[in-house]
Amino acid sequence: MDFVRINYSYVYIVLWMLYYLQEILMLRGVIAQLIFVLLMLMSFYALIQVNFRYRISPYLKWLNIMLVILSIYGIIPIIGGWTLTGVYQGMPWMNYLYLQTILSSLLPVYAFYYYSIKRDLTLNSFNIVFVVFLAFSIIAFYQNLFSETERLERDEITNNAGFFFVPLIPMLHLLKLRDIWKYILLMIITAFMLMSMKRGVILAGGVIGVLFVIHHFRGKSLRHLMNILILSVAAMCAIYLYAMELYSSSSYFQSRVEQTLSGNSSGRTYIYENYWRYFVEHTNTLEFIIGNGANATKVLLGQYAHNDWLEFAINQGVLGVILYLIYWAVFIREWRYYQGSIECRWVLGDIIIAYFLISLYSMSFDGMPIAATICLGYCLAENMRGQCRLAYRNENSSIY
Repeated sequence: MDFVRINYSYVYIVLWMLYYLQEILMLRGVIAQLIFVLLMLMSFYALIQVNFRYRISPYLKWLNIMLVILSIYGIIPIIGGWTLTGVYQGMPWMNYLYLQTILSSLLPVYAFYYYSIKRDLTLNSFNIVFVVFLAFSIIAFYQNLFSETERLERDEITNNAGFFFVPLIPMLHLLKLRDIWKYILLMIITAFMLMSMKRGVILAGGVIGVLFVIHHFRGKSLRHLMNILILSVAAMCAIYLYAMELYSSSSYFQSRVEQTLSGNSSGRTYIYENYWRYFVEHTNTLEFIIGNGANATKVLLGQYAHNDWLEFAINQGVLGVILYLIYWAVFIREWRYYQGSIECRWVLGDIIIAYFLISLYSMSFDGMPIAATICLGYCLAENMRGQCRLAYRNENSSIY
């Protein structure tokens, strides 16, 4: 029975991977839909168990509120009458897209919290889990590469699948491996982020990559510090040489670097200015307060905002922006008063930094990869265990 129970968390992970790799695995139509339905059933079961059987942190309590509110926004286009209905002729699936995206991003946090609290997912699991996630990310990378190069009829593209690699860097803290292997894995992850040619991926990954090195310099002996220094220098040299090789062999990578140096933001400055202007000048009082509805940026302005804050502003109005602001405040508070292991605290802090950065130039809240949610769910569960241990010690000490 223990073997079967433990594997529920692994089954959940594998099902998500099958769902994301449905194109390369040719899991079309009914099969893909059945996988998604099964994932939702498992996720909602975990959500109910977490909220009614276990203690939860302020972060999860606020996530509950946001999930309910955003689900209401997502259900409205499905039942008809607001924003999407009647706009996308011949594309009825668009009415379901907002709700599906929100649930896919947020519900795995509850599932992994549940599996961690039950000890189905433990620290010993992460060596295997990391290898599986790395393999999955590489396959997803090439799936998107082959698909987009064929669609765009180009040899090189900006590969959005690079975002799958970002949470793998914080996950390295949870591995029971020698430092040299962690640095080798860091170099592999960085290589794929560079190959994605996605500047947002490189920025977020670069920041938490530096944080990964900084964390390893803390509280070490002099000998260990020297080893870490040698590994860090070797890793930076290898990454630099690879980047130079990529630059010299790829005209597209050269153009991306030149765009960055010249301040070219791929049209984001224009998008931000126009979307902000729309929010403050072209909304009535009700729309300004509660927004224009799910996917309003796509429907009304032609594309998503590539910025969570503007996305919330136009879709959910001032209400959404306030909800999102409190979300980050609660998230940071969770990290500040963290009671779990130092490694989990590092992971949680790095996730906060990475996805706050991503929220400024891309889709963060509704675009968390499954690797990010497993880190988040596990670290939240460890924090709750730490808080329970602290409360128990305080209670016992007060007796004496």
